[in-house]
Amino acid sequence: MKKLLVILFITVSYFGFSQDSNAFKSIKETSIEATKSNKSILLVFTESAKDYKYIADKLSGLSATFVMHHVDRAENNGLTQEQNMLNQRLVTHYNKTNTYPSVYVLDKHASRTGESLLNLSEAEITKFSESLKAH
Repeated sequence: MKKLLVILFITVSYFGFSQDSNAFKSIKETSIEATKSNKSILLVFTESAKDYKYIADKLSGLSATFVMHHVDRAENNGLTQEQNMLNQRLVTHYNKTNTYPSVYVLDKHASRTGESLLNLSEAEITKFSESLKAH
């Protein structure tokens, strides 16, 4: 019985930790995914998981043409120091106004197209979503 509990504990611990580390995706991985699926990228900067969920829900209708990449600036986001440094590089490169939450449109090679969403009111999200659907 003890062996069974130890094996169960190790298995649960392994999958619990591996989920956290796999949740992080680099912009390079997102770019590869976008290229393979011939989609553009929505780069989403937030300071909380709640903000990201709200944005992802509102823009879910764009999943046929966009891959979403999340950059979480929250203090306790569960990412490693290296992952947080990679996110900070994305902030420095793309989010020059340091605006949170915000959404930027990138082509499949991770180059900015110039389109962005900085005002996350219901009306602005709808307008942004409709303009992207028209492209």
